[in-house]
Order: sequence, then C-alpha cells, then structure tokens
Amino acid sequence: MPDIPPDQTAIRSATPPKSSDGTPAVVRTTPIKETLSSPLGSQQADRVATFTHRIEYLNQVDDSELPVFKHLFDLMEHAENIRPYLENVLCELLASAEWAGWAKDKESKSSQNLTHQGKFFNVLTKAQALLKKSLAEINLSPRANFINIGNTRLKLDSDLGTQDKVFNFDIATTPIELDREPFTIGQYITIWEHKKASAMISSQQQINLSLLRAVQVMTDDPHRLFVYSIYVAGEKLKLYQINRGSIYFYANILDIVSNTTNFLEFISWTLFASDQETGINKMPSEIEGYTFELINGTKSFPSPLQIVQADILYSRACTIWPVRLLAHEGTLISPPRLSVLKLGWIDETRTPEHHFLQALRDVDVVPRVYGSRDGITTEECNPLHELAPKTTMKLPSAKFSTPTLSNSTKQTSEALSSSKKVPLIAASPPFEFTTRRQRYLLLEFCGTPVWTNPKLPSSHLSLNRSNKISEKERIIAIQCVAEGIGKLFDRNVPVIHRDLSPGNVMVTSQDMLGSDPQPPPGRLIDFDLAIFFRSPAPHSHIRTGTFCYMAIEVLEDKPFEHTPWHDLESLFWIIFFTELARTPQGEFHVEVNFDSVTRHAVLADVKSSAIRTDRWNGYVIEGRQTLFSSSSDAVMQLLGDIRKLLFVKEIPVGSKVYEVLSFGDYPERFGVKNTDETGNFRPALGKTVRKMLNIFDEYVSATTNQ
Repeated sequence: MPDIPPDQTAIRSATPPKSSDGTPAVVRTTPIKETLSSPLGSQQADRVATFTHRIEYLNQVDDSELPVFKHLFDLMEHAENIRPYLENVLCELLASAEWAGWAKDKESKSSQNLTHQGKFFNVLTKAQALLKKSLAEINLSPRANFINIGNTRLKLDSDLGTQDKVFNFDIATTPIELDREPFTIGQYITIWEHKKASAMISSQQQINLSLLRAVQVMTDDPHRLFVYSIYVAGEKLKLYQINRGSIYFYANILDIVSNTTNFLEFISWTLFASDQETGINKMPSEIEGYTFELINGTKSFPSPLQIVQADILYSRACTIWPVRLLAHEGTLISPPRLSVLKLGWIDETRTPEHHFLQALRDVDVVPRVYGSRDGITTEECNPLHELAPKTTMKLPSAKFSTPTLSNSTKQTSEALSSSKKVPLIAASPPFEFTTRRQRYLLLEFCGTPVWTNPKLPSSHLSLNRSNKISEKERIIAIQCVAEGIGKLFDRNVPVIHRDLSPGNVMVTSQDMLGSDPQPPPGRLIDFDLAIFFRSPAPHSHIRTGTFCYMAIEVLEDKPFEHTPWHDLESLFWIIFFTELARTPQGEFHVEVNFDSVTRHAVLADVKSSAIRTDRWNGYVIEGRQTLFSSSSDAVMQLLGDIRKLLFVKEIPVGSKVYEVLSFGDYPERFGVKNTDETGNFRPALGKTVRKMLNIFDEYVSATTNQ
C-alpha cells in the first residue's frame, strides 16, 4: 500500500496530555547517561571522557571547621586506643631514613614519578611497621596492608574485556589476611593516586582519571557501599569518596609536611578502620526469615546473572545472583527452591519495586517477592553529611567527548599527563542529586530473557538441563506479558511498567515447570521504573525506559502521558529488534542505525521512519533473506500485524488504500472518550490487548504443526 503524502502521514492531537491535577504533563530528558558507557577495550582518554560526561558534577564538602582526616580518625572504633602512641610513632617516623629519602627525592628535579612513588610508599610502610610494633603491647594489629601496585599483579572479577592501564592504581590498602597475589580490585580497601609534582594537585584531568579507576572497585564488588580515593601530589593530599549517588570531595587539602600529626592519624585510619568505616559490605544470607545460599556459576548457568557495566556510577547498579532458598523461619524448604537475590541502589523518591510486586501478587506474570532488606543511603556514606555544608561543583568538559575507541595512543598520553589547572565552578545542576538506598530483594527465579545473540545462541538458564530457546517459546512468553500489561492496568490502582525490554521479558525456566502453582510460559520482571497511573510522585512523568525499546511518543520532544499502550508498543520493538539480532547482518543493522543514536528525539524519528510502508517493505520483503533470514514466516506476519494494530489506519481513496501512520495519542485512537477519567481507559485497553492476543494466537496456530 502506498504512503499518503508526508504532510498527512501522522495524526497527532493538538491538546497536550494532562497530569492528574489538570496541568500539562511534564516532559524531562531521557536519562541517556544512565545507559551510556565506553566500549570494551577503550583507551583511557575515551573512558575518562565518557565517565566525566556521565558524572558532570561533584559535591564539595566544606570541612574547614571539621577536617575530614581528623574526623575519620576520631570516629574510628580504636581511635582512643591508638591516640596515646601516635606522638612516639611520629617522632620515629620523622627521624627515619624513609622520611628523609622521600623529602630529599621530592626536591630532586631528575627523579621520575615512579621512583618518587616508591619513596612515598616507603614512608607509608614505615609508618605501618612503627604502628604495628607500638600497638602490639595492647594486642591491636592493623586490619590492612599497603601494597605498591606497580609491583603487584592484578586480576579482574568482572567480565570487562582486556585489562589495561585504566585499572591500575599506584598504591592501595588490602585486607591483611590477603597474603598472596593476584588480588582482585574489589578487595582494595583504599586506593591512592600519586604524583611527584605539587602542581598536579589541581590537574582535574588526572583527578578524573583516578576517580574512574576507583569506580572499578565498586564495579568488581557490587556489595561495596563506597570507596575512598586518595590523591597525593608532592606533599599535598586530597580525599574523595565515591558512592552510588555522587562523588564527594573534601575542600580541606592536607599538607603532609606541615601537618604530620593529621597525616599519621589518617594513615592509622587507613590501616585500622573497620569494614563499615571503609565501605565494605558482605552479601546477606538471610532476609525476612528466609535463609539462602549462593549457587556457584557454571558455563550454562552463570553467577552473577547480571553485573554492573564498567564506568557506570550513578545508576541502580543492579546485580543479580542465583540462590537456593534453604529454610523459612527455621522450617526447611525441601527441595531447596531456586530463587534470585537482587541488589540495587534505589532512588528514594520512587515507589520501591517490592511494593509493586506485593500489590501485584495476584498477577501470574509478576514474580513473587519473598523479602527485602534495606541498607545505607548514599547521603549516609558521607561521614560529614550532617556536620558540614556541601556545594555542587561542575566539572569542566572532557577534552575527548566521544565514547569511542581512541585511535591515537600518543594523543591519549599527552592529554592525560597535562598538569593544566582547570578550576571547578560552583553551579546549580538542572537536576537534584537523588538519595539512593542500598536494597536487597529476594525474588522468585523466572527464567531466561528473550534476548538473543547470533554469536551466543540463547539457552535456558537451567540447573537440570540446557537446550536452546525456540522462537515459539520467545513469542509465547511475549504474548503472556502482553496479557499481563492488561492485568497490571485493570485494577483499582492501575500500574504501568515503563521499562519493557528483552532483558525484562522472561521465558519461564524449565526448573519451574511442574511446580505448584504452575507459572505461565512468560514472566515480566524489574519494576524499578514502574508507576501507579497518574501518580503525583516526582518521577511519574519522567521520560524513562530502556532507550531502544521506548515507544516513539515517549521519545519525542513533546508533552506526553505514559500509558499502557506505550508498554504494548515496547513489545513490538522487542520482537523487531530481537528478530533482527538473530542474524549477523541484522545485528549490525541495529548497532549502526539504532544503538548508535544517543538523542531521544533523533531515535524517535529513526523508529518512526522504520515503520513507514516503504521502509517496512524493505525490511520484510527485500531484507527478508538477509536481515530476517533466521525468522519464520509466521513471526514476520506477527510483526506486520502488530505494526498495523498499533500504528496504522487504513483509508480507502478510490481504488487505492492508503496507510495513515500515527505514533502516539493512543487513548484517543483506541476509543477513550474522556481521558480525564481513568476508568475510561480500561475497556479501550482491554479491547487493544484482546486484538493483540488474537494476533499471537494466529502465530501459535500457524506454528503448531511445524
């Protein structure tokens, strides 16, 4: 069918949607920074540019009245035991050959940075030896040990591709019981960046790079609450704290030479501070009466099932492990039940995911929640959060702003070795730093995502058997979720998921088959971004979701109201993109034409263009044998029928039939007479869902005898 001329290809309402209070719905920028990360194997300059672009602001803590170095020591559990010994230890340290060697080398113009780093490391280890010797009489031993990274082999816990310089710190403290190499980066207690020249104390490029390295500690240990990054330049020392909500830096710069007492107190803190004081946290083994154990990963059943991407700091930091439920309130569970432990840092202004799961426990596609455990907030990570004021400081723009692989190692080295002083500027960001809380959820295990990759054929995540997931299994799972979207909305307080993606639509695990009650073939998980329809909550009108699968209207630069039809449209894009990804040519097409787009309005145009009749025919006819060669005729018919249901209105003109495309205004188009009344949405949505389910049923019928 030919297209109607361009000026008539879209039907759009002139009336912007309204919030529940009658005001126009608020449109905010898509949080694309949440999903932007540098490619695996990137050069440092590219990675630090991406990292800087994502962070954009730091929080400066004014500790002029209460220096953080002294405050950390004073708060330490063993501070009063250590304090009487510090004067003698300091006298011995200042009289030592190690201190004299560092002081002399500091003035030498011929000495290289690595040599000077060794001299500074000698001072740290001398202080450690003196403290250990002095405190032995009260049976107090250091909990940590200084190591010189330049002489230590490193190992990565997470699958981040090739290890390069970006992971290498200069000095670190590790638990004293780690007496053999290689160490994993997640085991570092504190990390130190060392520069010989005092002028480098103001090199923001070098500081940003040291912060990027520090994030790797958080990535490798998802349970970590925060990590301190210590930046030393000459005799100057700065302290930064990295957590999941922000980066704090403390305005007070410690002069090591003129303030040796505070320096020694700080060294004492790094060696004797407890896990809690240094941000170290362990995985729980019990939540709300349920005891469980971690399942060791295998090639077909990895653990964790999901990890945090490299270089990502301000995010939910979602990590998921498979576990076995062993008992509840002391009563054994036989056989142990396969479940998952989900860890995330959750925006405190959002309705918690487990509240949605509990409210939706009658909806079979929604996983059961067994319990939750809350931890510390990102505000509480800062030891001065109630004692010192904060100022938001804007980072200067990164020199390399494109998150791609660098072509010039020389250019990278020159850019990162610069000592040019680029001042931070006090600024009010266009957003509020949200407080995040660490939260563990113990959830029902649902199965395998419908996502597919031609290089790694999707198989059932099953402890008992492993076989590939069929096209039919994927489509039936999506059908279950389509029906579930209707059930989420058809209740007294309607719920909208808002984050439909291939990773959140699950094919039910074979381990669950035969259980009582019998689960449906498909499940819908991850309600972190869900909302109650027309909720007055602050985040209810934010443009959000997994970028590539968001509905076109949600991506456009215009006011909108998130409705369940947008979730149904996301299912269309899930089928479209996962079917494309089943062939190498299709996967490349997605990467080049869709994944590479970083602006929401541009992606809206790209996606709306993809479903125009001429382009669509190019996909399903000309591209059938290349882009969709792994897809059945039945699934291609399914895609075409859902496209027609959601986007197309056929208008006969004489002997021809034209397609009028519409990418939004779903309530009006599907028969909601009065959009001010929530109850008017249910029958119209129910009718849409039934039509979509009929399309899925036709697919099932067409593939029954295949």
